[in-house]
Amino acid sequence: MVCKFKSRLYINPGNGYTVAEYSSMELDSIPSEAVISNYGTEVTFTAFGKELPCMDNVEIEMEGDWKRSEKYGLQFGVDWSRVLLPKSREGIIGYLSSELIKGIGPVMAREIVNRFGTDTFTVMENHPNELLAIKGITEQKLEFIIESYQKSAELRELMAYLAPYHVTPKKAEKIKQHFGLEAVTLLKENPYHLCEIKGFGFITVDPIARASKDLAPDEPERIKAAIQYVLRKGAEEGNLYLDSTIIVDMAYKVLNAGFPTDTVRRGQIKLAGNELVMKDKLLEADGTAIYLKAYREAEKEATYHLVRLLRSPGNTYNIERELEAVLAKSKMTLAQKQ
Repeated sequence: MVCKFKSRLYINPGNGYTVAEYSSMELDSIPSEAVISNYGTEVTFTAFGKELPCMDNVEIEMEGDWKRSEKYGLQFGVDWSRVLLPKSREGIIGYLSSELIKGIGPVMAREIVNRFGTDTFTVMENHPNELLAIKGITEQKLEFIIESYQKSAELRELMAYLAPYHVTPKKAEKIKQHFGLEAVTLLKENPYHLCEIKGFGFITVDPIARASKDLAPDEPERIKAAIQYVLRKGAEEGNLYLDSTIIVDMAYKVLNAGFPTDTVRRGQIKLAGNELVMKDKLLEADGTAIYLKAYREAEKEATYHLVRLLRSPGNTYNIERELEAVLAKSKMTLAQKQ
């Protein structure tokens, strides 16, 4: 449903969990039991979820389900939300002065809209230099404002594409930081790239990816994503690498879950694995031991430092202490490369 923020009742700064009141004109979408106030053309209700937008005068699109509790009654549990680009003058003022756009406060936002009206966004996108006519906007500040506006536009586009994944704004920002300006294009080409981001495992991404691109179960990009998923799961259990036969067996089970036996054949998995090593360079092989490239590089670095320490002449080392330091550095390297 489309709604507007009214007031925030609670927020957990640690995880972003928010409880807030919103109003909506979609009267048929809101059960009477959930209505806090009714003004005839719009009603107010309570919503809860992670990182809910709490910005005045902007339209917010939400998806979720009505959920009941003994203490709080019927409330809207939000799975996904995003800020829409407003069309009204007050909505544009609210958007410009929100946390989405840096460098513009409420007073300046109103001055901009008073000058350009509902064409404000068109001006910002196509004729940004016209904003220099607004008091307080220098060329340096204009660059800052336009950069911030473009980033908000990219985030809106990404949020729209990621709607089926129920992605929070914070996760969307994390995805944008990981993939850069090409995030939407890259994910449209291969939605399994999303598996590279912590919190988006193959099991979550797979059904939506197949539906969004109408992929066959034995599509190479799906098989490759499953292989990398198996290796990441192995790493979570403390295995920097897995034997190729184990990878094939585990990927076979994952890929054929919910499909007739042998929908995805072992030979196809081996072929996709070879491509990941030889062509895509995302995996490395040491005999039958298969690594994710980042893990292999971390292992090589740790080995190099261990050998260097052991070969250093005339020095006495506390090997256990040195090992802990090297392994800690390797873990940090892994975290940075993931």
